[in-house]
Amino acid sequence: MLPLGLLNAAQGHPMLVELKNGETLNGHLVMCDTWMNLTLKEVVQTSPEGDKFMRLPEVYVKGNNIKYLRVPDEIIDTETMAAEEAIEDVEEGVKAVDEEEGEVLE
Repeated sequence: MLPLGLLNAAQGHPMLVELKNGETLNGHLVMCDTWMNLTLKEVVQTSPEGDKFMRLPEVYVKGNNIKYLRVPDEIIDTETMAAEEAIEDVEEGVKAVDEEEGEVLE
C-alpha cells in the first residue's frame, strides 16, 4: 500500500495533519496530489502549544510542510484488504498461466 493510494482512498474522510512547525489541522480531505499537497475543508487549526484554536472553511497544505498524517483506521483496513486481494489475483493469474504450459508452480 503506497501513501498516495491511501490518501486518495481517504478523500472525503476526516484526518489529522501535523505540520513541521508544530501546528495541527483536523479536517476532511478534499484532494491530494502527487507531491502530497493537501486541501482540507471544515478545518480546526491548533497552535503548537495547544492553547489556541481557529476554525477555517478550507486550508491548502504544501506537502513539504507535513510532519505526520493520521487517517481513520477503517480506511487503512480497507486499503490493506484491497492490496492483499490484488496480490492474490496476480498470483492466481501466474498460476493459471503456468498450468496452461503444463507446469504448476506453488
